[in-house]
Amino acid sequence: MPSLNLMVWNSRGENAAKAAFLQNLILNNPVVHGWQPDIIAIQEALAAPGGALWAMLAGLGNVAGGNNYALNPPQFVALQGEGYILKVSNNVAFARAFQRVNLAGDAGVVNAINTQMGPNKPTAQQEVAAMRQPGDAVLTAGGRRIPFMTWHAPRGPGQLLHGPSAAVNYDAYYFLQSSNFYNGLCAPGAGNLSLIGGDLNVTPMDLAAPTGLPAPIDFLLPNWDGVSNGLDHLLARGDGGAGGIHYQHAGHHATGGLSDHDVLVATVHWP
Repeated sequence: MPSLNLMVWNSRGENAAKAAFLQNLILNNPVVHGWQPDIIAIQEALAAPGGALWAMLAGLGNVAGGNNYALNPPQFVALQGEGYILKVSNNVAFARAFQRVNLAGDAGVVNAINTQMGPNKPTAQQEVAAMRQPGDAVLTAGGRRIPFMTWHAPRGPGQLLHGPSAAVNYDAYYFLQSSNFYNGLCAPGAGNLSLIGGDLNVTPMDLAAPTGLPAPIDFLLPNWDGVSNGLDHLLARGDGGAGGIHYQHAGHHATGGLSDHDVLVATVHWP
């Protein structure tokens, strides 16, 4: 079975201490000797490249033990007031560069909004245009295609839909799960793997329980399998859902107060 080592972190910004901590964790995992991530996704980086985390990841291939990171420079997606960083090892290549997803312009989202009645339609249009968007890339590893999405999901409540938890923005998930982008993410092709990693601002219980809302959000991210820590998640699925996917070396690493989010790691295996 193919496998990939995954790491996600909501860093709450960038500084030298965060960069030093993360570099040491990437190169010297304290739990599994020799474990190094193939995909590293950072949420809440600075709003432009050039911060301490970005600089550390850009130079990772030049430090002792970092030879596996020499080929691929980090890629960046800017959001309003923050950004995402995506760094991959030499074992992974970019089939399509990291980019910001525009859910407001997605045909599936536009169609879903057009079904809204009265003032809900302009409210939905304004909300999806203003909300924090995902970032995505198409990666390849070992001859497999790997669509990857990272997201610092908006916090709830939304303006249209209300489910069991006031902390969940069901509107944001409605827009995502109505989108053609998401439908494509759910169908990576036979033998391939789609991945979601990030601060999704939902708990494992939120993902497991029915929302009480109609499709396409009767569940949040249904038929994905993953590992979680608080609001942070690493999720995977193939064409038919999560069958045959399993995880190894899953865990989370406390940051000593550098962020209120631990660093979440796991190795994903798939058929």
